[in-house]
Order: sequence, then C-alpha cells, then structure tokens
Amino acid sequence: MLDELVNAINALVKTLTYFDKCEISKDLVGLEISKDSIILRTNKIGELISGNHQMTFPVTELLELVTQPKVSAKKIHELIDFPIQSLHKFALSEILRTSVLE
Repeated sequence: MLDELVNAINALVKTLTYFDKCEISKDLVGLEISKDSIILRTNKIGELISGNHQMTFPVTELLELVTQPKVSAKKIHELIDFPIQSLHKFALSEILRTSVLE
C-alpha cells in the first residue's frame, strides 16, 4: 500500500508539473487533461490514506479547487505543496521502518 501511495504521489507531482507548463503556454486542452488527471490522482491518494489517521491530505479541498472553471497553478501549489511533501516523506519513512523491522 505504501509503495502504491508513493507512486500516486509521484504521478500527482508530474501531473502538476504538466499543469504548470500548460498554464504558461495557455494550452487549454492540456489544462483540462491535467485537471482530469489531478482529480484521478487525488482520489487515488484519498483511497490509499483513508482510515489512516497519521496520513492527511486535503483531498476535498483540492477536488473543489480543481473543478473550478479557472483555477491557477499558484492556488493549487499553495494548497498542496506542503501536504504532499509531508505525505511523501511519511510514506517513505514508513517503508524504511517496515523494511528494517522485517
């Protein structure tokens, strides 16, 4: 589960990078594709962390933000940069901890 979470986080980060590039180049099709991908990745992360009170991520807030007609990359980054880094570090440390215990 933790490996899957790390993969989902990495995919979300790549999608955000693509969203940034599309916003700069004013690629409307790319923006819509990346918004759909952000929604998909966010839902996946939400599923993976549900029930685990040690892991938090602003799933609802991000989904509300991304579904707005005109959302900026800056607002998305303000919302999730810190939580995504924290969640990524936590997942990696748990992977390391469980591998040491085995």
